[in-house]
Amino acid sequence: MAKVRITGVNSGIKPVIETLFDLKMLHLVDFEKGHAGVLDFGKPLADADEYSDLIVKAGSVVSHYHLKGEAVQVGNFSSAKHKFLLLFSDFSSAATELASLNETRKALLDRLLEPMARLSVPQKFLREFSHLSVFKGIAKKSARLPLNSAGIPFEGTERKAGNDFAMVLFVAKRDAQATREVLSGIGFSEQDLPENFSESSLRNELVSTERRIAEKQAIIESIGKNNSGFLLDFAFSVKRLNEIAETPLRFGSTKNAFVATGWVLQEKADALKARLGRFEGRVSVEFSGSKAGAPIALDNPKVVRPFEFFLDLYTFPRYGEIDPSIIVFITFPLFFGFMLGDVGYGVVSLALFAFLAKKMKGKAKTLPLILMWASIASIIFGFVFAEFFGWEFMHPLIPRAHEPTLMLGIAVLVGAIHLNLGLLIGFYNELQSHGFRHAFFAKISWIVLQAGVALLALDGTGIMKVGFVPGMVLVLAAVAMLYLGEGAKGIVELPAIFSNMLSYARLFAVGLSSVSIALVVNKIAGSLVPMGPVGWVGVVVVLFIGHTLNLGLGILGPGLHSLRLHYVEFFSKFFHGGGKKFSPFGAED
Repeated sequence: MAKVRITGVNSGIKPVIETLFDLKMLHLVDFEKGHAGVLDFGKPLADADEYSDLIVKAGSVVSHYHLKGEAVQVGNFSSAKHKFLLLFSDFSSAATELASLNETRKALLDRLLEPMARLSVPQKFLREFSHLSVFKGIAKKSARLPLNSAGIPFEGTERKAGNDFAMVLFVAKRDAQATREVLSGIGFSEQDLPENFSESSLRNELVSTERRIAEKQAIIESIGKNNSGFLLDFAFSVKRLNEIAETPLRFGSTKNAFVATGWVLQEKADALKARLGRFEGRVSVEFSGSKAGAPIALDNPKVVRPFEFFLDLYTFPRYGEIDPSIIVFITFPLFFGFMLGDVGYGVVSLALFAFLAKKMKGKAKTLPLILMWASIASIIFGFVFAEFFGWEFMHPLIPRAHEPTLMLGIAVLVGAIHLNLGLLIGFYNELQSHGFRHAFFAKISWIVLQAGVALLALDGTGIMKVGFVPGMVLVLAAVAMLYLGEGAKGIVELPAIFSNMLSYARLFAVGLSSVSIALVVNKIAGSLVPMGPVGWVGVVVVLFIGHTLNLGLGILGPGLHSLRLHYVEFFSKFFHGGGKKFSPFGAED
């Protein structure tokens, strides 16, 4: 990794940025303004505001249609922008009208629920006449009986609406006051009615409104259906153009010049300088040998790269630390397969994750790819254990369902190997950063401790008579080494190495639970066979549901436990992390 500083004149900044964007070689370091420096933050390019506006518009359209998928840069941006703005004008116009129509529809529906709307009284009859008074409103009771009892002649209509009565009443002017007093006794409330309040007119207006809503929706759906690919590409393109336009904000700048700093892979430093050489006289490129603050670029074979996902979740290695991706590529599937060692489950999960990997794009397919390798390991261990959906289909090389002690021993042995591999990697990392003495005392001491405890155990159990002294000497030596390497903290953590080792017993325990569930499912299904045809239907149902649930648990449990063994037990022996991922300017995330 080489540190680079690019200096140029502001008048030529745009083509320089575009070149850097296309090269995708430079990991830009954002400018930080110092207290005494002469540099200030750069200013965005002139077209940044336009791109920001287009991002908002394109984003709103893409979000409305829930468009997803891979996008590419549009060929002719000017032409694409013209097309997009026409589409956006149609879209926003239709969307605005649609919103207004939806409000109108809601208001009409609300008015249809009003009691007065249910009275079909023509509007022309709701005015004051020379000899008649009109009472229109809501009362708690019917007005007919009270008015008749009071001897007040009237005409009109009323209708029960929920707990109330809606009514329109016509009485002679001379009886208006008496009518008002009678209606007051039944809780009458006068209503101001808008024009066309009758149910029939409201429903006619509602039909018209819904027809217009359907028209606007058809326009909006048509825009999305016929232009989804273009809209995705345009949104992608304008986002990247905006990134270019705002890049000067990441540079240091004076009135006339700019300074950009960053990192480039050592093998690409000459190519970067050569490409920027075409701006001769306007741009200067300088490299530095400093590695302080260098980002981390992992360099793994293609087949291993999906397993870098686990470092993305955890943390990236520091500069100089060993990248554990290739080890995880081997051990994660092995642990997973050891726990879910069944040919049937392995084949089904392999088919499932192969299907998902084919359907998914970009980073989304990373996890299915990882689990495809894990499924292959399940199939291989399935042959070792001779298991097919819980049934033993041949004599197993390792009968895990019948030899729990053996399986437990294998799991702990695997843990011991895995942990000591981590300690050896840790030795290398410490050697690079703190020298041999610290690396030896901090990491090799744990291996010496294990050797001492192993000798004591062999002697104590009578498996091998080696004597008490050699084992105790190694243990004491390991304690002294650990104190010199890690201090008192190392002494406190002495038992941790053995608890870490025992943690690998989960490789056996999780696997045993999976095969036990499979055996129970098979036994229940087998008990239904004597019931005849109905029983056979039950057999199919029990096998399908039981093994589907067990497979789901079988994928989840081994996946999480395998990940835990790596993060907690393995990584803690050598991995500090905290590195910054190398992210070239212009490359997609």
